[in-house]
Amino acid sequence: MGPQIGRLEAQLSKIRESPATAISAGTGKAWLPYDRVLGDDLAHCDDPNVTPRLIAEAADENNDRMFRLAMMQFLGWRSDAGADDALLLALSDPVLRPLAAFLLGRIGYRGYPRRDRPSRRILTALKPHLDDDAAYRDPWYDETWLTSDFVIAAFVRVAGVDRFRFVDEDGHKNWIGMELPSFHAAERDNLRAQCRAFVVASVQEIQKSP
Repeated sequence: MGPQIGRLEAQLSKIRESPATAISAGTGKAWLPYDRVLGDDLAHCDDPNVTPRLIAEAADENNDRMFRLAMMQFLGWRSDAGADDALLLALSDPVLRPLAAFLLGRIGYRGYPRRDRPSRRILTALKPHLDDDAAYRDPWYDETWLTSDFVIAAFVRVAGVDRFRFVDEDGHKNWIGMELPSFHAAERDNLRAQCRAFVVASVQEIQKSP
């Protein structure tokens, strides 16, 4: 085992022991809801084996839920093209889906890397989950959101905010998909209907994240 691999494994072991301490609830500002405390190498190392390893750990149902979600956070901070593939794969898991959707929408803004993205594929993967109103209890904020709110917000952000009409034009329009969702019922229903009707083929296949 080389020194770099050894360091990465040591970071994984430390996070596994106490996943609650690896991520913090950000700075208290809406535009930075999560921050790293541990695992900088997991977020930034260019070793091609890191992303597959993180998604394997996140997908393992035998792992602690908070550890799995922490692995998702590190995937969101990675800059390699495989990170989007990993987040798309995670959408199929109800436990990982809300955070995967958030990270797909958040990319390219304050602390998160830019990636050339398969936008049509992302929107196609998000669309079946627009009606998933299962409760998601976030372990860092100890608050509950609807899974669909994360999916809708990510869909709008990836498709392009200017393509959508908002009930509250003075609300969180410019921050949608970048901060944790805060829809009132009328806005949720409004945006969900527009996302359902959205023609995915109308966006470029590959877009540079904002």
